Amino acid sequence: DGDDRIDAVAVLGVGFGRFINATPLAKAVRMEEWLLESGLLLDDLPAETLIELAQVIQREGEFRDRHGETYRQDWYAAMEVSIRDSGMLIPPKLDAMALLRMDEVLGRERIFDRFFGWELSAGASRQVYRSDAVPKALSGIEVTGRLAKPVGWRTQWNARLTLSSPTDDSFGHAYGVLAQNDLSYEMGDRIDLLLSHVMRADRVADVATGRYDTVATHRLQ
Repeated sequence: DGDDRIDAVAVLGVGFGRFINATPLAKAVRMEEWLLESGLLLDDLPAETLIELAQVIQREGEFRDRHGETYRQDWYAAMEVSIRDSGMLIPPKLDAMALLRMDEVLGRERIFDRFFGWELSAGASRQVYRSDAVPKALSGIEVTGRLAKPVGWRTQWNARLTLSSPTDDSFGHAYGVLAQNDLSYEMGDRIDLLLSHVMRADRVADVATGRYDTVATHRLQ
């Protein structure tokens, strides 16, 4: 069928950086908030206890592999030990309501992913095959930087910046810039606010005049 749109692009790139998943720590903090509101803690949990609790939460897969379908009983017990060892737990043992709340935080409530870190990558792309219905694409070079940072316990900021330019005679003169910023804020256990701003600017040559013009667009959602 001559109308088939087949496009194959080969990309070769390298990258460097590291992202750390901080979502388990956000879940640990939410558990602490409920325990405090319910009068089950003498005071805020020490930072080292929150980190230890987050590490237990992150080991869910390990508990599942070791204990099978009933792993949650041992998983929750390990969390309770971390909390009790802080010396802040008032009752000698967490009751069924506390365990139910832990289950809600870990499996039912939506918590935006928390990441901390950065990454820088660069790559080159080339169209290696196209059908007649697909226009020819220029080869190009692209550089991308990403940054992720939690702000407090309830806010997450993610940013991405991409610079690209074709590798023909217009290299460095024609280019594209794409910048995206995402900000998420947990207003409550079930209410989240997500703001996203995208800015794109493209500098391309005018076929008639040969001059370069820049077109920029913004989108907020």
